[in-house]
Amino acid sequence: MMTTIREDVISTQDKDVSGPGRWIRHAWNLYRKARRRRRQRRQLSDLEDYLLKDIGVSRRDARAEADKPFWR
Repeated sequence: MMTTIREDVISTQDKDVSGPGRWIRHAWNLYRKARRRRRQRRQLSDLEDYLLKDIGVSRRDARAEADKPFWR
């Protein structure tokens, strides 16, 4: 049986976590941020030219953004 971690199950309200729990929470938040950036950049690069023009972004700018590493 495979277990998955759901983001909506993990509470972000519990700020009194100390020690390893705090490190794990921080690592999890960094992971989520990296995934979100990756998804948004992929979606931006997948937009058609007329949609990019509508939001004021050139194809070149979209490609440059999509090519950035996840930590930037």
